[in-house]
Amino acid sequence: MITLNYLIARTQMSVAMAVSLFTALGFLMGLIAVFMWKLSRVVKKKLPFIDKAAKQKIAS
Repeated sequence: MITLNYLIARTQMSVAMAVSLFTALGFLMGLIAVFMWKLSRVVKKKLPFIDKAAKQKIAS
């Protein structure tokens, strides 16, 4: 993140453009997080034996 701030400072970018850039980056990171969370829920529902195997390994 520090490198990104440095690059933006070096390009003589306006404040509005920097705010816009960081807003877009935050939005994209949020979308990626939501899709990863949804994907993990789908995988857990489709493969219930993984949870059972993990619980058995923890119990023993």
